[in-house]
Amino acid sequence: MDCTINVRFMKILAEKKISQVEYAKKIGTSRANISNWATHKSAVPLDRIIELFGNFPDVDIEWLLTGKDRQNKPELPQKEFTGLVQDQNIDDKDYIIQLQREVIFLQQRELSRYKQQVG
Repeated sequence: MDCTINVRFMKILAEKKISQVEYAKKIGTSRANISNWATHKSAVPLDRIIELFGNFPDVDIEWLLTGKDRQNKPELPQKEFTGLVQDQNIDDKDYIIQLQREVIFLQQRELSRYKQQVG
């Protein structure tokens, strides 16, 4: 098990054969920020973690966040996100609800930024 989100984040970039410079350009941040994540000078921000999933939807979210390997776990049913909440046990429901809240927060923040730019 890889010990931190930062380590796992950098491992994903390495597996995808994307340099820190390339990924920095792709997401509109500096190479120094990514270098700081790689050297543990700062944590990978939540919005950048969520953005990683947008860029690489095949990444296992549980593995990235917890380091737990999902190889021996059953696949979740292919349903809409809200349908997943009804089908999972309470611990998973709480986890999914928290992820939904975080996504909503980030979407609202991005919408506010967009509105400010547009005027």
